[in-house]
Amino acid sequence: MTESSLEETAEKIFGARDPAAVAQWVDYWNRGQERNLDLLRSFEEVFLLDLGKQRVLDAGCGVGSMGEVLRERCGHYVGVDVNRHVLRFSTPAVRRSYVQGSGLSLPFAGRSFDCIFAFDVLEHLPGGLPNQIRFLTELRRVLKPMGTILFTTPNFWYPYDAHSRSYFAHYLPVRLADWIHRRRHPSFLKEHGSTANIPLLTPRRLRACIEGSGLTLLHELPCCLDRNQVFRLSPLKSTFTNLGLGWYPHAEFWGILSRPSSRSSLRLKLRTRLDKVDGNSSQVVWEDFASGIDFERKSFSHQLDRGWYAREQGPPAFRWIAREALCYLQVRSPVSRLRIRGFSLRQSRLQIWVNGIRVGEHPMPPVMDFDLDFFLPFSPPEDRMVKVFLKCDRTYRAEHPDDRRNLGAVVRALELLP
Repeated sequence: MTESSLEETAEKIFGARDPAAVAQWVDYWNRGQERNLDLLRSFEEVFLLDLGKQRVLDAGCGVGSMGEVLRERCGHYVGVDVNRHVLRFSTPAVRRSYVQGSGLSLPFAGRSFDCIFAFDVLEHLPGGLPNQIRFLTELRRVLKPMGTILFTTPNFWYPYDAHSRSYFAHYLPVRLADWIHRRRHPSFLKEHGSTANIPLLTPRRLRACIEGSGLTLLHELPCCLDRNQVFRLSPLKSTFTNLGLGWYPHAEFWGILSRPSSRSSLRLKLRTRLDKVDGNSSQVVWEDFASGIDFERKSFSHQLDRGWYAREQGPPAFRWIAREALCYLQVRSPVSRLRIRGFSLRQSRLQIWVNGIRVGEHPMPPVMDFDLDFFLPFSPPEDRMVKVFLKCDRTYRAEHPDDRRNLGAVVRALELLP
């Protein structure tokens, strides 16, 4: 993509006699990678995006800036855009391709993508709410069961409209707003035709759009926060939340959408969740949400729930469990067995449940390593989370008088296997 070719396209839209509009349009697309990288980082701050082997769809990809940002960070990237005049500047590469098509009828099979980006697309769908619902419904159709949709769109109630670069005009009737833009911002009409073609969403209409498409937000508010987090982070916005207006005080809505059936599992990947380690709250250190946990390689605090204790010192080569401990594994391919490796310091008996189904037990002699392999009495569906629950019949207290932990056994690794 060259700046001269962008200028030629801009001149066709705005005319050579409007150099300011031409320069602004060229600058907008040239800064696409920077903009998309900032958005990607914002989402990565609140959610675990493990794109390594995943298929990614970029709906409304424009010149393919997100494809350049991801490069080798995902399994395969596909960009789709309805506008040929910008799509032709994209650059296909290995594991990266581009398609011209409408978001209202995507040319892809159902359940094709693990992650979908839809940045600043909803407000560009002519026809308003019906087509905005139809667009999100199409995204849900091509989304895998445990997939996520990352979206952004401006808030109608925010007084400044970046498309027309004006204040309050979008509150006016369409004919009056177009009359004002014709005199003050003619470049807006040359590019978009009319104010009616930028149907900004109010909080109520966005909620209706999400619900009508059969999707749901992972967070309670369209700013990637839950209500209790708003109380801690922003006293002013928490006032709106207390009044039931938590959807309103945002210049732009941005959120993570999923199928309702996957919401509870995907919320485990939210970075804002705090884990308890030895009774103290600590920020989670994130790695991939994997199908196995091996404490000898890295920390998997984000996959652990209640009943786990950190090693007292040295590298995290193992974790103590209490009488009961719960963790989460993600099923990425067909599995039939659960393997657990560990060490028992006292005589006890270990019992194991997966998704509430008892899969087996093992007597643990004192001071003994164990390497257990249990067949699962069911086939967990792929691309799902499973709960692994461990229980020891007996626990003991550490020798130090100030250590009040009830220790059961050491776990070095557990994983789902074919």
